[in-house]
Amino acid sequence: MRPMRWFAALAAMLVLAGPALARDRVTYGTASRVGLANSAMYMAEVMGFFRENDIDLTTVQFDGTGVLLPQIANRQITVGYPIPDLVILSHDTGRDPLPIQFFYNVTRQYNWEIVVLENSPIRTLADLRGKRIGVISLSTGNVPVTRAMLREAGIDPQRGVEIIPVGQGPAAVNAFRSGQIDALNQFDVVHSQIAVSGTPIRRIPVPEKYRAISGNSFAAHADTIRNNPDLLRRFGRAYTMGLVACEANPQACVRLSWQLHPTLRPTGGDAQRNLADAVRIMLDNLAYKLPAGDVRSRRWGDFEEAGWRTNIEILQENGQLRRTDLPLDSIYTNALVPDFGRFDVNAVIARARALQ
Repeated sequence: MRPMRWFAALAAMLVLAGPALARDRVTYGTASRVGLANSAMYMAEVMGFFRENDIDLTTVQFDGTGVLLPQIANRQITVGYPIPDLVILSHDTGRDPLPIQFFYNVTRQYNWEIVVLENSPIRTLADLRGKRIGVISLSTGNVPVTRAMLREAGIDPQRGVEIIPVGQGPAAVNAFRSGQIDALNQFDVVHSQIAVSGTPIRRIPVPEKYRAISGNSFAAHADTIRNNPDLLRRFGRAYTMGLVACEANPQACVRLSWQLHPTLRPTGGDAQRNLADAVRIMLDNLAYKLPAGDVRSRRWGDFEEAGWRTNIEILQENGQLRRTDLPLDSIYTNALVPDFGRFDVNAVIARARALQ
């Protein structure tokens, strides 16, 4: 081939290859701390699933949903990981609706548990009558849900039980272990950490309708969902690949999380025990995020309308919401769900299991 013709052919190849080589930049904002609850995201990052879906990912951590949501609304954050309550409340009468829509149900089961010591006589919500329940604070978002569950169990949450702020960390754990409170009401990771540290616990069953309340999930600006849905399909697909990989090889999921965030790795104690404890914590949390059914046919990321209705009812009962006929199609969408699982599941499982 003559030099000029060869150069022209090479230039044409580069032009054709250009779009395939380009990746979309996504700024991901999280309102949660670095921790094992986010292991599937870390797995997806380290295994290159975002790159394989043509995404260059940058993560920014915010101190709570209230700080994160304005960043999504002004498009500084492409995809966020907030809780739904503030978006719901923005659609109430007399308020300006946030231009934010949820598109992937990550925490698909309500994960603010009520736990007791294993030898406690408390076995149901009804058994909490006259008892003391420890919460992070009285303003924490789970407290209205706890009060609603108690009412459903026939307990007046104002007079029939004592809800006590115990904070987070060692103070809360000490209050629980020492009997200063009869039950602890925090999120699953805290309770799993208590269990692996040597204190046997029992989780109190909650009514089914509350289990469908979604926790932190993926949301984006409504314009992004409308104008660039393919980007969000690829983002959700990459994260789903991380979920599949974590489920297939929990030990590698924890190790890669430690690799990406070394501060998560315990510095003392027995290395094998540390790994086993971390795997247990991660799997306890993963159970709240995995859809039911065979891994090859799950509906990844879909929301249940009933969960949103229950959440709205609770906010209204708590005096935070005046109207309940909110436009749910402006708050969440399942339109992208069919694409989140469109990848070779067997290949992802094989890659994950090949990791040490």
